[in-house]
Amino acid sequence: FGASAGALGKLAFDSDSPAVVTLVSVCLNSGSAEDVCAYTAVIFRGLLFLAMMYANAVMLGFSVKGLQESGSVTATVLTSAMNFVLSATLGLVLFGESLPLLWWAGFGLIVSGVVMIVGEPLDRRRRGSSGWGNNDASKNA
Repeated sequence: FGASAGALGKLAFDSDSPAVVTLVSVCLNSGSAEDVCAYTAVIFRGLLFLAMMYANAVMLGFSVKGLQESGSVTATVLTSAMNFVLSATLGLVLFGESLPLLWWAGFGLIVSGVVMIVGEPLDRRRRGSSGWGNNDASKNA
């Protein structure tokens, strides 16, 4: 929901927003007055803003539930990774933004981190022990 909130915000407030440009174009081509089309665009931007606020509220609700269920580290890493990937995907699809090689390198690092965090058993994460070795000295003896 965080990525969709960002996309909705960009659609609402970007001066050359494809959604708003299309709406105004259709409005003008239908023979409506320019003032009517301008007011329609303002109302549409307001609705996009409200949708952005709603998406942010839902995202925060899910984030809190994730923190309660899986712990702060796992929830934060997964939320950040998904937001990163979905923001880039929405940027590519909705706005035609390109993804440079450095982005793909960062994406690979994030996926590696997510695999390491999610691959660690939940009971170890809750106890705070590392999943990358045995921290219990009594078991090693």
